[in-house]
Amino acid sequence: MNEQNEWQRWSELWRQQPSVDIERLRRGARRKLRRMRVAVALELLLTMIAVGQVMRLILDPGVEWRWKAWAGMTLVFMLVVQGLLLHVRRGAWRTAGEEAGDILRLTAKRATAGIRHAKLNAWSALLWLAVTLLVAAPELTPAHWQHDPRLRSMVLLQCAINLPIIALGVGLCAWYIRRQRRRLREVLALLRDYDD
Repeated sequence: MNEQNEWQRWSELWRQQPSVDIERLRRGARRKLRRMRVAVALELLLTMIAVGQVMRLILDPGVEWRWKAWAGMTLVFMLVVQGLLLHVRRGAWRTAGEEAGDILRLTAKRATAGIRHAKLNAWSALLWLAVTLLVAAPELTPAHWQHDPRLRSMVLLQCAINLPIIALGVGLCAWYIRRQRRRLREVLALLRDYDD
């Protein structure tokens, strides 16, 4: 009988323990906010560099009109995508509250925003690549670029640098989406336990 009471007391103590480590959640929320700020600063820096490169292409008198048109479309596309990237993060910038439920809800919102952000990055990169290949199609025939040493070096350079970067970027986005979905499932489970 005494042993049964002891087990019940231990069971009751175990149920009263918080299932969520609040301090760990707070540290994680603060770290995520810092990482988000660094990521946005890098995105904006890269966008400014890309805008500079595209403007140089637009203003270069030796560039064919179709590449100037591509550069103009790329400029508008980059600015729209950058605006959308900032938009998908709305609501995820605030600081975490003190309660575990508030921190978990903010973490879930950030994971959802991260998924949207990665999808937007991946699809915009693939769309930009498709449009670029359509514009470049006349010059991508082997007969055309193999006889022009300048064009050949540019095509090879673009294939050697930009294609791996885009492939790596899309692969990283897919990995990040899976990671954030897993994080979202974990956080929602913790939130359900916390709310119960």
